[in-house]
Amino acid sequence: MDLSTAHCREVSGKDRIEPAQAEQEYLPLLHEAWLIEPNSQSLHCEYSFDNYAEVMAFANFVAWMANRENHHPVMILEYRRCKLEFTTHSAGGLSLNDFICAAKIDHYLESFG
Repeated sequence: MDLSTAHCREVSGKDRIEPAQAEQEYLPLLHEAWLIEPNSQSLHCEYSFDNYAEVMAFANFVAWMANRENHHPVMILEYRRCKLEFTTHSAGGLSLNDFICAAKIDHYLESFG
């Protein structure tokens, strides 16, 4: 399953994915840096870059992609790091949308080394 070519859709509580199921089915499809936070029902990752310009280029891609998919992460920017956290409020935790966005980010980073 290539999540990077899928698109987010409107979801509700019935679309919620439990962390244990997500770890078995969807987490293996992502880069190993992605982690599921069971207590907060979120998917998160932290990226390191060489400089602030690279962080901002990455943040701009994430913002563009999130706006296009209408699924927006918590994003914390620092000088050479960016932390992302996805959760689906309308589902009350994780949904496929979180993994789709993470896969799109993985694909972007793989494309640019």
